[in-house]
Amino acid sequence: MQILVHIQVPEDGRELFNAYEDHVLPLLKKHSGELIARHISQSGEEEFHILQFKDKASFENYLADPDRVATQPLWEQSDATSRIITLQ
Repeated sequence: MQILVHIQVPEDGRELFNAYEDHVLPLLKKHSGELIARHISQSGEEEFHILQFKDKASFENYLADPDRVATQPLWEQSDATSRIITLQ
């Protein structure tokens, strides 16, 4: 299962967003997930991630991981927004 995540990060939220990413990206392996690609726009205000998971349940378990949930305040304070698209 592949997922495209389009993330918009305001310039003044970049530091908090990076701290969030530093915590949540290592959790992917714990849930049979992998970061296939990470592209950042020239402005630094948009990111595109391609994630791969074994199945939908693995992705849902990643989203619900207590360590990931505990970092939500960083996400919220960064004012980042995202759109998740399941790829075929």
